[in-house]
Amino acid sequence: METNLPLQKLKQTILFILLLFFLSITNGFGQSFPPANTSCSSSDLSVVAAQLSGGDICNSCETAVSITRTLVLSINNTTGSTRTSFAFWGNLEIYSGTTGLLISSTVRTGCGGPLPPNSITSLSFGDVTYNCGDIIKISNIWEAWTSSSPNETCPLDPNNISPKCGKIPSITVNAGVNGEFALTQSQCGSATGAIDLTPTGGTPSYTYLWTASNGGVVPSGQQNNQDLTNLLPGNYSVQIKDANNCTTTITREIIQTNPTPNAVATPASQTICSASAITTMVLSGNVTGTTFNWTRNNTGTVTGIAASGSGNISGSLTNTTNAPVTVTFTITPTANSCTGTPITATVTVNPIPAVTNSATASICSGTGPNITLTSSISSSFAWTIGTITGGITGASAGSGSTINQTLTNPSNATAGTVQYLVTPTATTGSCAGA
Repeated sequence: METNLPLQKLKQTILFILLLFFLSITNGFGQSFPPANTSCSSSDLSVVAAQLSGGDICNSCETAVSITRTLVLSINNTTGSTRTSFAFWGNLEIYSGTTGLLISSTVRTGCGGPLPPNSITSLSFGDVTYNCGDIIKISNIWEAWTSSSPNETCPLDPNNISPKCGKIPSITVNAGVNGEFALTQSQCGSATGAIDLTPTGGTPSYTYLWTASNGGVVPSGQQNNQDLTNLLPGNYSVQIKDANNCTTTITREIIQTNPTPNAVATPASQTICSASAITTMVLSGNVTGTTFNWTRNNTGTVTGIAASGSGNISGSLTNTTNAPVTVTFTITPTANSCTGTPITATVTVNPIPAVTNSATASICSGTGPNITLTSSISSSFAWTIGTITGGITGASAGSGSTINQTLTNPSNATAGTVQYLVTPTATTGSCAGA
């Protein structure tokens, strides 16, 4: 037994070293971040790439299916000596491949080594479970490393890493061909949307093929662009292909930032007689707070309401011609800097007739005046009796185109008068005049 004791101690020592190395990696995941005021003045080592291993060359998988891959970091040792250990602390962020939104953020740390001089070493730091198509990043990364001393092993104390340390904002983990999108939404439903695509993962260079649906339209000449501009609201899908012919297809939606307002005028049309007030046009729409600006035509032949204004439309209109004139109001809705489609509302203004006969006539007693009535436009006529002097008889209210009543003056010495009050009514529009 005594002859085997050194060998047994050696085995125990080797086992202890292996166990210590294993624990130095796994325990690293539980380490807290270095203090924010940690001073890092070296740049000897740095993470230069991150990827997931365990799949094929394309890391093929079925979209949205949960998969597990191994996180591998590539660390560049720019010094001329082997560094025993390298440690990192960061936030592992997973973004939805469907929406691009952050799904989860967890603290991820690790420690491993050794790292040969003047070379890039890839070290595994445990598994990552995510849905196929998700974007994976490590952000707020602290890096630390040891000297070449074999006694400086994992884990590293985050409170005592200065000056052999560094910090990088973030790194995207290569999980296969993917893309990140910055969207500019459509303003008011117009062709003002845009998609800024940044390809990730896979192997450059990349090619693109865009299609659109649900109202979207890929502008002419942009089907194979990396980015799209002048987009209408709708769905836009891009197939990204890398140098190894690995592909992925991702869809993003361009939405309308503010609803487009409409306009409704009540009533939308009406007819009035000249010099009358219109029925107030009440303007309404589908978007709260909409402003309604309007203009009108025929300002030369129809006076009254202003040529332009805003809000409900009211007032009187006077037709200065002898024919009906239609006034058209053009109403434009605006809300949240979005301008809707203009609508029109109309008012037909019919002219008022005026009697054009001579105001007086003289006859002998016992005869009729035989007055043929005329007016400024085609009309019918009715009359009533006004003031009578001299006791004249035979006059009465009536209607027709001629006044021819037998009028008698009882006096042989004094003339008398009869006043006929004639009201013309236009044949078109039935507007009553004077």
